[in-house]
Amino acid sequence: MTSNRFALSSAVICVLLLSACSSSSLDVSAQGQVNYACALAESASEMLEEDPDWVPDPAPGSDPMLDLLASSAALLGAFTAGGQDVSQELQDAARDTVSGVFQVDSTVLADSLEVIVQECDADSGIEPSGDVSDKGRISYACALIADVKENDGPVDEQWQMKIGPDTPEAQVKAISAGILVGGATGGAQEASSEMADAGGRLYQAISRVDAKMLQEGIDDLNSACDAH
Repeated sequence: MTSNRFALSSAVICVLLLSACSSSSLDVSAQGQVNYACALAESASEMLEEDPDWVPDPAPGSDPMLDLLASSAALLGAFTAGGQDVSQELQDAARDTVSGVFQVDSTVLADSLEVIVQECDADSGIEPSGDVSDKGRISYACALIADVKENDGPVDEQWQMKIGPDTPEAQVKAISAGILVGGATGGAQEASSEMADAGGRLYQAISRVDAKMLQEGIDDLNSACDAH
């Protein structure tokens, strides 16, 4: 299930040049998010190949595989029931992934992951790329949430919260950032407690369709990223 079309990530380029990466160098465009989602899925697929008997661990912040899967699904629009321009097959598989995460069902997760990897590989417009390490996911989360703050503006002032196919791009970025820091799994391993708390708030905001809580989560995660 491993693709040979991985693009050289900005993180690797920075290492080769012996220079530091800033969050602004990461591709947080709509296509960049899909590319990163597919990279996360491919990483999860490789982990599953190495450990085919994997059993999800629901303890908060204890299972990197669940973080990878939930984050990939979020970037594909699964937590907002839309908002990304991807195939119906990818949308359906991402939604199945979310169900599998919450049910802690390894069979559902493995099946949906296989579909995501296949669909990513079959789409010539998708180039899986990005640093999918624990630290890389935190960096991408911070880049996403900074982009929301800098380019999208506040909820209810510059854009309206919605759930469904017309979900604003800013909302997809915000919830994806929250999930990347462990908002749906109790905290990612490299996330600070402040990041994890903000991620949880973003997840709760989407669940409750609460615009005020969503803005609080955006502000809190930006602050936590600045302090990281």
